[in-house]
Amino acid sequence: MKNATIRRAVQRAFTAAGDVAQSGQLIRKTAGDHVPGSTLVETTRSVAIRFVATEKPLSVRHTAADTVIVPACRHGLLECADMVPRIDDDLQLGQVLVTLMQVVPADLGAGILYEVTYQ
Repeated sequence: MKNATIRRAVQRAFTAAGDVAQSGQLIRKTAGDHVPGSTLVETTRSVAIRFVATEKPLSVRHTAADTVIVPACRHGLLECADMVPRIDDDLQLGQVLVTLMQVVPADLGAGILYEVTYQ
């Protein structure tokens, strides 16, 4: 399957999800060069995303009792075509700001759909 076909399918699925797919921002913080004695300068880059929360992850191992090993974490599917999300990026969903703890590509290399764990 071509990457362009996968990307269109993911975009259609998130559009069809309606209000279940929240709009938000993926925020990447990058520290600049640090000069001793000066204030550390941090730059941010923000891109638009769509997000669907999921009840439990597909990629996290479970215990024998079928409980999530890290219960404080939350999970979801992230549609982001403009930047590959990574650990420690922030996710702004409305007034809520969370930090990504795990990012797993979920689109056969098309670069648009990611399963994320956040806290």
